[in-house]
Amino acid sequence: MKLTMVPKGTKFPVLNDREKPLYTIKKKRLGTLKYILIDKNGYVLYVLQPNVGGKRPSFKVYLNEKVILDIACTSMFLEPSIEVTGENRKYTIKSTDRKDFNILLNGEKIGRIKILSLMNEDRQVEMEVEDKRFDDAMPLFALATELTFSQDK
Repeated sequence: MKLTMVPKGTKFPVLNDREKPLYTIKKKRLGTLKYILIDKNGYVLYVLQPNVGGKRPSFKVYLNEKVILDIACTSMFLEPSIEVTGENRKYTIKSTDRKDFNILLNGEKIGRIKILSLMNEDRQVEMEVEDKRFDDAMPLFALATELTFSQDK
């Protein structure tokens, strides 16, 4: 499955390879910052919430107000990487250049995330994951990667 996300203000439309919207991620700030993943029918799927403090960026993914995944940056510079753990799964998202990341599930490559800088100084995030390995929460992996490693934050 191929997805593209282009931030537009407080919304992040997530499009399939035919440029049809599959998801929208909305940035909300009512007390604490949250990113809400909504499907094309308007149903709230997951919430990504950045953790405050700490030496490196980290996030929690909620489903029905229960933490189901922890996303933590494990290295910012030498071998930029993020680990996603929870629900008996462990994803590792690794790069050498902070722009092109491999997605590994239990050590096996299942996809990639690519962060592109556009001419108008916006960023675009592309994600490709094997269809049988895709999970609805994965667009939040791409967003967490972009928030952690974007050069001009």
